[in-house]
Amino acid sequence: MIDTHVHLASGDLDAYPHVEDPPFVTEQYVLTAEDLISAMQDAGVTQATVVQPFGVYGVDNSYHADSAQRFPAEFVGVCGVPATPEGPDLLRYWVAERGMSGARFATLAQGMTLLDDVVIDVVACAAELDVPVCVLTSRKHVRDVAALASRVPAARLVLDHAGISGAPSDADDAIDRLAPLAPIDTVHLKLTTPMLTGGDASERIVDFVLERFGPSRLVWGTNYPLTECGGYAANVGASREVLASLSAAEQDQVFRTTAEALWPALARRA
Repeated sequence: MIDTHVHLASGDLDAYPHVEDPPFVTEQYVLTAEDLISAMQDAGVTQATVVQPFGVYGVDNSYHADSAQRFPAEFVGVCGVPATPEGPDLLRYWVAERGMSGARFATLAQGMTLLDDVVIDVVACAAELDVPVCVLTSRKHVRDVAALASRVPAARLVLDHAGISGAPSDADDAIDRLAPLAPIDTVHLKLTTPMLTGGDASERIVDFVLERFGPSRLVWGTNYPLTECGGYAANVGASREVLASLSAAEQDQVFRTTAEALWPALARRA
């Protein structure tokens, strides 16, 4: 199993300072690389993409880059990139100089869209570097993903939480927004624990994306420790329970091989 959405945070605030005025109490979410590896072993998870949590470090990716370099068999790093003119140069640095394997956009600033020039430039840079772009976005921007994919057809896009914020409450709305993306092979969805465990609404969305996107375009992640289900192993177990009805081949695709296709370093390091 490969967890494609887990956030690290060091307890060493001198070496890895947190952002000023964070949106939540960041100390509650400390999860060191060593603690995650131990938790993964207990839960039967072999590897992870460690994803920069904007609310803790902003776009300073040092801890995630350092962790991926220290534990290359277990981790690849996904760096947070700002939607600013400096974004492409920052992305080149984190990928070329620090060995990170993917990029991530945060929810866009007020008034911005996924089709702004600064966003297009960063996505084009990711395509040039051959790394996928994880898109953390609110539901209102999901409708722009198809146009973004058209503007940069070589880019591989991965919608964090399948483009859904938290546990879904309106399956019809989510399906309506995701449907136009189903024919676009370069768009992938990340099925994370919060969007998987929303009861009937989640079940309907999962059935839809399995049928229309297929398991080869779906990856899985816990969103740990921001999503807490009684510990890491319980978080993993909750996701596995939801997807237990999939065939063994489909589960292997969602839990492992799609991730290896998006982040090939995982396959090389396994």
